[in-house]
Amino acid sequence: MFFADKRVVTLLSGLLGKPFSKKKKVPVPLDLKHNNWKEQVEKACSSALLFLGTGTCCVVKVARVSMEQKEIVENVVAAINGISEVVPRKWGGIRSLHLKLLESLALPLYQ
Repeated sequence: MFFADKRVVTLLSGLLGKPFSKKKKVPVPLDLKHNNWKEQVEKACSSALLFLGTGTCCVVKVARVSMEQKEIVENVVAAINGISEVVPRKWGGIRSLHLKLLESLALPLYQ
């Protein structure tokens, strides 16, 4: 994970090159105009990264198996609310949501 000021994040994708974009290694934007950098870094570390490509499918990691059940449920609900705000056309742009573990079938949450 690496960070960059939100004012230059858009410029970095061209400078970093294809190896970074192929592996979806994008810098996490921080607001360095803020006085409290520690708070900005902690917020970025505790958030999930959603990479919206040109296709019809995207993946967001929202929890770890080592987490408590309540924490996982809270993360899934927060991720769904966050995704619905970011996706173009809000809920109109979401056809389905599935929950999947590392080696499990994708369980439909919304269709």
